[in-house]
Formats: sequence, C-alpha cells, structure tokens
Amino acid sequence: MFKKSLLTAICTIALTSVAIVGCGGGGGGGGGTNSVGTIGDVSGGGGTYSIITPTKLSSMPALGSANYLSNVSDYGVGTATLVASTARDTFSVATYYAVTSSAFQLYPLSHINSSVIDAWNSGWNGNGVTISVIDDFNNVSVTVNKQTPTIVRTADYDSDPRYGKVRATHSMVYGFKIPYSHGSMVSNIAGGDFEGQLASTTVTATVASSTKTGCSTLLAGSVFTMDCKADYFLSTFPATPITMNLNYKKVAGVAKKAIVIDNNVNLSSSQNPIQTVADIQGHLKNSAYLGVINLSIGADISTSGKTFDQVMAEVAKFPLARVDAVITVAAGNGGAACATQDLNGCNALAVAMAYQAATSSSTIVVGALSGTGSGENIATYSTRAGVLAQRFVLASGAEGEPNVAGTSFAAPRVAGIAAILKQKYPSLSSAQIANVILMSASKDINNDGFDDFTGVSPIYGHGKVSLSRALALAGAL
Repeated sequence: MFKKSLLTAICTIALTSVAIVGCGGGGGGGGGTNSVGTIGDVSGGGGTYSIITPTKLSSMPALGSANYLSNVSDYGVGTATLVASTARDTFSVATYYAVTSSAFQLYPLSHINSSVIDAWNSGWNGNGVTISVIDDFNNVSVTVNKQTPTIVRTADYDSDPRYGKVRATHSMVYGFKIPYSHGSMVSNIAGGDFEGQLASTTVTATVASSTKTGCSTLLAGSVFTMDCKADYFLSTFPATPITMNLNYKKVAGVAKKAIVIDNNVNLSSSQNPIQTVADIQGHLKNSAYLGVINLSIGADISTSGKTFDQVMAEVAKFPLARVDAVITVAAGNGGAACATQDLNGCNALAVAMAYQAATSSSTIVVGALSGTGSGENIATYSTRAGVLAQRFVLASGAEGEPNVAGTSFAAPRVAGIAAILKQKYPSLSSAQIANVILMSASKDINNDGFDDFTGVSPIYGHGKVSLSRALALAGAL
C-alpha cells in the first residue's frame, strides 16, 4: 500500500513548482497552465501543482498522404455512408440517394513495422498480457480532420415546372472529425486487438467541394436540354454540415492481443489538482501486479539548482510499495539531459521510477527518435539520457498524424514490446524483461551498419529499441 505515493513524495521537496503533464507535445511537452492549486502534505511542506495539457493537442492538421505497409493495408480502414436526404433552395427540392464511400485509411499505422509483423506472424502478439495505460482519456475539444475519397451521389430535382424532374450526379469531396485524447493515442499504440472488428459511429461531415455532371431530364418526351450550372436547381451540395454513418476498423497496437486497461487521469482545465494526484497514485497501486504499466505523463520539477542527490534524498523518505510489472515511462520533451548537478526540466516521475528500489529494476525510460534511414537520430525535443542512461532507450516518437510527435508515443511502443516478450517468455520476471529490452537495443542509431557508441551513452542510453533483437536475446537466457 502507498504510505506516501510517488508524486506526493516528489512534491514535498522545497521547490518552486511541480507540473503534471502529458509528455506528447512534440516541441516542449506542455502547453499553457490551465489550473493551479496548492496541496498540503503530512510533512507540513506543501507543493504547488500546475496541470498542463500537451501543446500539440491544441492543433492537429488533416491527415495527409502517407505510405502504409502493403501487408497491413486492411488495418484502420473506414467507409462513410451518406443517407438519403432532401434539400431545398429557391428554385427546387432535391432528393439525394444514399451512397457509401470506398474504403479509406482512417488511423495511423506508423507503429506497425516489419519486426512487429514478423512477431505477429510467429504468434507473438501479447496474448494474455495486460497493459495498464495511465493517462488522460478525456476527449479534447480539438479533433483530427479526416479527408475521404471522392464520392459520387445522384440527386433528383423537382425544379422549374417547365422542366419537370431533373437528375444530376454530384462528385463530392468531404471531410469529418474524430475526437482524440492524449490517452487514446498512447493506448492505441501500445496494444489491443482491433483487427477485423468492425465498429460504427455517427459523425458530422462538412463538404469541402462539389461538382455536378450528367444532368438529364426525367420528364417523359421532354425536348429541353439541361444546363448543369443553371440556377433553377441546386448547383452544389449543401454546405451545411450533414450527419453520416461511419463504419471502421481500428488499427491494432504493437501487442495486438494484449488486454489494455485505460486508466483516466484528468489533466483538463476543469480538473482538481488534488484529485489528479490521487488518481495517479491509485492507478499505480491497482496496476502493481499487472504485466506492463505505461506512463506517458510526468512530473516536471523546477529544481532551482537542486542536484540529483538532493532530490533523491527526499524521494527516498517516501518509498513506493513493490510494483511487479514492466514500467515504461516517457522521458519528457525538454530537449536536454537530466544532469547530475541540475535536474531542472527533467521528468521527475521517470527519475523516481528509475531509482526507487521498488521500481528501478523493471523501469524503462523512453526517449524519442525522429527521421528515417541515415537521417534517424534522437529527436530535438526529446530529453536526453543523462542520469537515466542505465534505464534509457529510444523509440520512434511519431504518433502517425502529421506534426504530432513526442516521447509520449515512444513509450507505448516499448510497452507493447514488453507485452510480447511477457507472452513468449512467461517465466521471465519483469526485471529480466526490462533488462532484455535495454541490453538488446541497437547502438546503430543512424542505420549505417556501424555502432555509434559503446557501452551506455549519456545521450542515447542503451540505444534504439529492437523487438527482433529483444526476442532473440530473451530466447538465449
């Protein structure tokens, strides 16, 4: 039981502030402060908490073109159905017929690579393992715009009496919005079997453009020639938002057969800071004996020059109860190393997990990579290894949507790998699995076939996570 939990322990330090953040913002790990409150503690100190939501959730561009692996092209697809409807303008009443779009890519697939596919094909997919994702699952007001393929829809017009009924064919491009939360993006990467499971929802779509062709009169014996641009019937599809049905399949996570538990932590402007800390504490306690715990949130401490030893001396006063799970923690997006003499800007949650006796042996702190091929390297926004080097690895920080990246999305990739290893090697302890992932990491960061460092790097830690190398090393134990 938590006599004094992690975040409370950190916050009893005589520092200026603690910010609980989602680590997913690509550039800085946080946005504007939404709510501030002071929380007392049994030691009589107290700490000031500012709850911050990730900057990148404030704006997401439309899904652009992307290259998806051909052998998983059936993942994350959707079709949209426009139901029969009527519309009217000054000159006519139009009856639109129901029509369904062709299949289109709906969810990002950036976390599904060849190593993941190979593991799935061999039957290793996290089946029977539970991943606990502790994060903010409250839908944000900002949504991700999705653009569908062009859809062709016919309409009959009851127009000017001289012409009777007229049929036109509309070729439309339209888009709709899907609500996202920081937690949902993290959870979708970690695991869960959405393969082959069709879901349905109702969405509001706004037509981006419309053209009309093939106008013809339906009046028997009529000799009139219809002009598609004539203003006696609707020249475009109604511009007002319309409701349509969306059928879709969600993309499977890295450990696609794992059981994923979403544990909500409210980081919105309406949250109560005291309750938020209590929620995190409770989720850690309840997840202590599950397979994998992912924390893509953090506590950023303004240390005012406090050293590592000074911070850990305070943390050690309030030890955690035993946690028998692989713990993956986002390193944070401060862009600097956690230096021994100055922990300013470090994710204190990662530091405490990596050094407290109850969690140190099974914790993996995850920084973010960006780029591809010879251009792959640690992301400019990613916290460097520093004092976390012995428990530090790198994984891609791409969420899959353009311009949405962060260590938040690197950590669940490693959580999924840990679940796959737990399935294949159930006799291995959480500490052994964590060490396998660390020790099997590739030191060839830029993919040129040569190691870029030896030992453990203060920048890269153990290097770039590799599912295939981890499976091979675990098999040799």
